[in-house]
Amino acid sequence: MKKPLVLFVTTLFLFAVSCRKESGLDQSCGDGEPVFREINGAVAMIHAVDGGSFQIIEENTYDTRLLPCNLPEEFKMNKLKVIITGKTLATAQTGICCVEKLVLKDIRRQ
Repeated sequence: MKKPLVLFVTTLFLFAVSCRKESGLDQSCGDGEPVFREINGAVAMIHAVDGGSFQIIEENTYDTRLLPCNLPEEFKMNKLKVIITGKTLATAQTGICCVEKLVLKDIRRQ
C-alpha cells in the first residue's frame, strides 16, 4: 500500500515541476511604463514590416497591431502563427492608430 502512494506522490511532484517554465525573455523594455492590458495565451500571427521590424496581430481582433520590444530572433518570421502571453503598455499614440507596445512574457509556435 505504501509503495503505490510513494509512486503517486513522486509522479505528481515530477509533473508539477516539469510544468513550471521560466521564460528567458528580457522584460526590462517595459520598466516603469503603466500597463494597458494583459494578454494570456492569445493566438496571433507575426508580420514583417518595412525596415526589418515585426508586428504581431492577435487572432479575431480588428486593426490592433502589437509592437514587441523583446521578440526573440527565432520568431522573426513573416506569417508565423504563435501563442503569446505578455502585457501591452499605455503609451501615447503618435499618428498610427491602434498600435500597442508589447512586452512578451512567453511566446511559442502554434
